[in-house]
Amino acid sequence: MAELALAVSFVGLAYAAEALEISLQHGSTPERRTRDQLLEVLKRYDTQRWTFTRKIIIDEGAIPHSHPVLTLHTRHLGEDLLLLSTYVHEQIHWYEESKPKQRAAALAELKKLYSGPAAIRGQAQAAPGKTGWARGSGYTGTQVGLQ
Repeated sequence: MAELALAVSFVGLAYAAEALEISLQHGSTPERRTRDQLLEVLKRYDTQRWTFTRKIIIDEGAIPHSHPVLTLHTRHLGEDLLLLSTYVHEQIHWYEESKPKQRAAALAELKKLYSGPAAIRGQAQAAPGKTGWARGSGYTGTQVGLQ
């Protein structure tokens, strides 16, 4: 019976990876290898709970981002856990977008907790063109607060 359950689990993981719609921006060798690596990683790790969008672009020149389409770069070739963590990180942005009230409440609470000098110093580390509350604290805090 345990063997059957294990086999069903692996089939489910394989299906989840195959159900992704992965596009290559340039069709380059690094992009193909990254796609293949991602599919293999997703067969080994159950990310169904953390998968909120199935459309993915692999773009060797991009900075990973979640919207409008989840986009991954090729810099984690051979580094399975780094690729996996980037994939899950970008997926989490899709989750938080689906929960705007909870995200706003989490950010409000985090602003109360981290509104001292350390948060103000974080403003200097904000990404160019970004405004508002300490990007480093809020960005990470949003993901922590939504768990």
